Amino acid sequence: MAIDYDKMNTLLANIKPKASLVPSLGVADSAMPIAPEYKAYKQKSFNSHADGPGGFEWEKGIKSKQLHDQEQQFLADQRMDEYKNQMTLFGEARNQYNADRTFKTNAELETRRRLENQYADMGEIAPMSDSDITPQIRRYGEIYTAEKARGNMAGAEAAHQAALALASGTGWIQPGQNVESVSSLSNMTSAGMPTYKRQSEEAAAANAIENQDWYMPLARAQAEATLANTQRSANAPYSSGSSGGGSSAGTQTERERANYGSALNGVMSSLNTLMQIQGSEEYANRYGSLDPIQVIENQVNKQSGYLSSAGIDPALLLDDSYKAVYGVDRDTYWASANEGLTERDAAQQAAEKPWYKFW
Repeated sequence: MAIDYDKMNTLLANIKPKASLVPSLGVADSAMPIAPEYKAYKQKSFNSHADGPGGFEWEKGIKSKQLHDQEQQFLADQRMDEYKNQMTLFGEARNQYNADRTFKTNAELETRRRLENQYADMGEIAPMSDSDITPQIRRYGEIYTAEKARGNMAGAEAAHQAALALASGTGWIQPGQNVESVSSLSNMTSAGMPTYKRQSEEAAAANAIENQDWYMPLARAQAEATLANTQRSANAPYSSGSSGGGSSAGTQTERERANYGSALNGVMSSLNTLMQIQGSEEYANRYGSLDPIQVIENQVNKQSGYLSSAGIDPALLLDDSYKAVYGVDRDTYWASANEGLTERDAAQQAAEKPWYKFW
């Protein structure tokens, strides 16, 4: 039985592999390299008959069939090699694309991290995107409010116009749209608002400042003791003799010791509170650049008359306060501090002195 080469070659050329040679990369974006598509070489069928001169027809031999098959296989292999080369180039392009995308992603993440840290340092909520101009609008609103409070209406109007221009430039305000307050636009987000942590810390600092006057409990106790003594003196003529026992001097000494202990404990508690909230906006607004120990010293000096009347030595109270913080009494601390300042000033003056003055 003769082999029908034409039919066999047609069947071979139309066979499609079950496994696709095109890799699946999911949904590709516009920048992603496109994988080449493999198109199999369609082999030509072998014609076993040939026309000769004068209409003579002759049949090709087996050697002709072998040469034909070799040629077709070569062309099919050539097509596959071309596809493999294309796949190699595609793989390199895909790797470069992935590397670029990873670099871009990491850069975006780093930029986002820095932005969040920047706003976190200010105690504010960071914007979710670069297009969110809410923080800038809030800044203009703060300027507007401050300038209006100062009576500078021109400055307030300038801040308002700047906010309008910014909102219009980003499409928040459409042409012809009238807006009285940019801060009331629906595009505004929570960006730029104080974080919960900042609000909690500010509330705690404000509460601590309001309750750090260490001498108030002592003042109340002294007032109560004074009232009790006054009542006791008023009732003395009607009392039935001395109760005996301890002397009034001993009672006074014990009371003064208790007062001093209460004052020192209050000072230590207040110092601890002031050290914790130092650096906050509330601390700066109330005490400026003073250190906590200087705040306490000012309070002791202002209350020196009252403290003395309660049997408390203000100088001793200050010395004990300085010892608790710096390990030395007040005079020793400031002597050392002033000596350090003198040495620093001398070194600074020497550094600023022209070189020719040394000769």
